[in-house]
Amino acid sequence: MFSTLAQIRRARRHAQGIRGIARGMGDEARARRLAAIARKWLEDPASGTPAISAAPAASEELSSLVMAGARVSLAERGRVVCSLRVRAALTDAQGRWHAGAIAAAVDNMCSAVAFTVEGAPTATVLYSLSHFSPAHPDVRARARPVRSTVTRHQIFRFLPSPFILRHLFRPQSQEEVEMEGRVVNRKGKLTSAAVEVRKKESGELIAIGRQWITRITPAWATKSNKSSKL
Repeated sequence: MFSTLAQIRRARRHAQGIRGIARGMGDEARARRLAAIARKWLEDPASGTPAISAAPAASEELSSLVMAGARVSLAERGRVVCSLRVRAALTDAQGRWHAGAIAAAVDNMCSAVAFTVEGAPTATVLYSLSHFSPAHPDVRARARPVRSTVTRHQIFRFLPSPFILRHLFRPQSQEEVEMEGRVVNRKGKLTSAAVEVRKKESGELIAIGRQWITRITPAWATKSNKSSKL
């Protein structure tokens, strides 16, 4: 009898262990799936991924504009790293990356990193953004003349020498930024996310954004058979 009870206990512990392993494998698979969705949405907000954003189409167009060319180098539960080049179309009157474009990009990062944990669309409850240094557009397609010691006689004599052309027209430096988002806290229905924006080459800090976010039920997920009495 005692041996039978011991066997039953061992069988129960074995079954519990198997269920625990299965749950762990399920959690890992879910985390990978959510990270893949977040990656796809950041790289192409207009890809039709309703699981992250319940925003109207106009907001998706803005996300596509500010995230154009974005590449996600890391996406995992609670952390996302993304880089992009600052484009001339998103600059202010001084030729710097527009503060509104930075705010929109950081907002997208917060939504994506929160999704890797929540697995549902979110709405921003509190948003703060601190700016530290400017960023400038990638103007590789443009070339600006610079002061040169090459004489006019040499220009006409050697053109179209590649050396002379490179000497006369030097492309401006490329500005690439890297954004790293993390989930830093969770309290009840609220999730806190922080995003650091840095110049990828030098590591210089451009901005830090912080958000408190809550889960929402988007319109596409709401099913109701109740008719309006109005």
